[in-house]
Amino acid sequence: MDNSKDTMIVISDLHLSAGFNEETKRYSREEDFFFDNEFKRFLECLEKENQGKNHLIINGDLFDFLQVNGDFAKRLEKQGKVKLDKKEDVYGLGTEPHKTVFKLQRIRDGHKTFFEALKDFLSKGNELSIISGNHDIELYWEEVQKELINILSDKDNAIKERIKFHLWFYYNENNKIYIEHGNQYDKMNSFEIIVNPVIPSLKDKILLPLGSFFVRYFFNKLEDVNPFADNIKPYSRYITWSLRNQKLKSFKIIWKYSLTLIKSFLRSKGLKDKDKKELLREAQPKIDSISKETGFSLQTIDRLRMKLAPPVTKGYFTFILNAAIILTIIFSLILLSASIYLKYAYDLNFQFLSLAPPLFFLLIKWVMSKFRKDYLLKAAKEIKTKILKDVKIIVMGHTHDPAIKKIGDDCWYYNTSTWTTVFSEEERLIRDEKQFAFLKIKLTDKGPDAQLMRWNDAAGECEQLILFEENKK
Repeated sequence: MDNSKDTMIVISDLHLSAGFNEETKRYSREEDFFFDNEFKRFLECLEKENQGKNHLIINGDLFDFLQVNGDFAKRLEKQGKVKLDKKEDVYGLGTEPHKTVFKLQRIRDGHKTFFEALKDFLSKGNELSIISGNHDIELYWEEVQKELINILSDKDNAIKERIKFHLWFYYNENNKIYIEHGNQYDKMNSFEIIVNPVIPSLKDKILLPLGSFFVRYFFNKLEDVNPFADNIKPYSRYITWSLRNQKLKSFKIIWKYSLTLIKSFLRSKGLKDKDKKELLREAQPKIDSISKETGFSLQTIDRLRMKLAPPVTKGYFTFILNAAIILTIIFSLILLSASIYLKYAYDLNFQFLSLAPPLFFLLIKWVMSKFRKDYLLKAAKEIKTKILKDVKIIVMGHTHDPAIKKIGDDCWYYNTSTWTTVFSEEERLIRDEKQFAFLKIKLTDKGPDAQLMRWNDAAGECEQLILFEENKK
């Protein structure tokens, strides 16, 4: 990358999916990103303020390949372009390189303004780094990277040189800035071998974590009922609402797709030690490349890798324990849906049925507390104190929650939130103030100067992101 760039702009979690369909003049029901024009104006503002000297870093989940599904796959099969595996006509294309290229092309067609804006931004001399997240892990494939580069460069070699991909993390050695998506510290969404995330026996498919199975085989079907389901946090709040207000539809979806989710979980055990060693051996050239690019020793990279959370299905005891928890949740969903349906559809005055929703919510809250503690801040602290002691800035995303925290005397941790809409209990009053968030890092002679900001599209300018002091109680 060109060292003349004096400003880094970090954004994450855009989740572009199939977008707008020119044939139907409608959006995909699984789409979460409706802000192509806002993004275009954002990039134009960055270029106007700092002509040709911006380094845009998209820190994971730029695309949501998991949510490109539906009739798109069936049309490709009819055209003779792909041969669908079992269930792909229902759940969408798999993770193979050529199928992901088709998904990327579908995303491009559904977000023309977005891609044109990025092309124009790059043509002005700005740079782009893309870090993979759990929803766009297929950027691992070279075929997919080449297709995206061709889309953004129009085969202009100068622009091609300004586009870089980072499967795991990005590190700026001169300014001591470490940027990672964060899913690798989330047991539900971590990949056991992030530098080689393939299925050992297939090699052309990605070994997806349990969280991806949940989206692919279950939650996408809930979004068919309510397109904004994925934007409601936590998921338990949406599911409870859906079961109360759309009883029959939700009841059918839970009964129809829960079995597929259970089967997927039971098949998603962690890698055997033999396979793990083989995948690491195959990934050694990539690890060597990361070492050369970042200046990290192989020992440092191995220490970073050892801090990653093992998948929720790793280890027999853990697998059995988590299987019991997840099966409990699913069967609770089934019982809850049945009880609500009976209570409200037939007006049966059974008092015990009225206990189902609050009991279910408490169960979900307890389980999620086991998985969703502030693991990103904990990981950032360990990176700073135990591995990269001279790091000045650590940036993550993944959780869609903006955050700022000082670590020690000379390091700041940031979470860059998301560019999609999030409707949560905590943010109902000021959620608009947390949309379009980004981290602006000015690279100065005195060191990096970072500020968490947001794009105010109505005003046409960037402004400070509103975050309140922590509630000490």
